[in-house]
Amino acid sequence: MSRTRTRVPDKPDELVKKAGADKTTILLKDALIQAAVLAGSDKNGADGLVGYCLFLATEEPRTFATLIGKVLPMQVTGVDHTNIKTRIEFAIVDPKE
Repeated sequence: MSRTRTRVPDKPDELVKKAGADKTTILLKDALIQAAVLAGSDKNGADGLVGYCLFLATEEPRTFATLIGKVLPMQVTGVDHTNIKTRIEFAIVDPKE
């Protein structure tokens, strides 16, 4: 993997002012991202945040699965943001054919 760094905001207080969000939540999220970037895949920052996620996926799959479950959308939609239509068909087939 190439060594990349994820940009982490230098001043989370500015985000708090812009977003009007709870300061503690933003600061905690910022701290978690910075810690993951610094840890990387080898605990020395290799590949930054992606490296840390790769470490979780390979070494702590249960934790990684929980994280994925929280981050990915709960409902899958089609290209135009409508529901995906599915159709299941059953066919009787002669086993001799």
